[in-house]
Amino acid sequence: MKNGGKSAMSESDSHRRAKSKAAGQAGRTEAPLRGNRRLDALTPRKAIEIERSGTMAGLEKAAKRLKDSGRLQKVLQVPQNKK
Repeated sequence: MKNGGKSAMSESDSHRRAKSKAAGQAGRTEAPLRGNRRLDALTPRKAIEIERSGTMAGLEKAAKRLKDSGRLQKVLQVPQNKK
């Protein structure tokens, strides 16, 4: 699968489940943003991003998408690894 000239990794089942749970019944997943970007989940009041990479660059990109969402409530979910 190609996305903006870069190959994209397929989405994990756990990421898909987390997005669906975050969106709930009133929301939607993969909501489009300007610049050929997408939010993981969007409800009438919230914008939700689930960032699993754990890198600073990934977190910054997710925060930018949330900022650009226009929603009053912005949620950045970062799953924690149990050790």
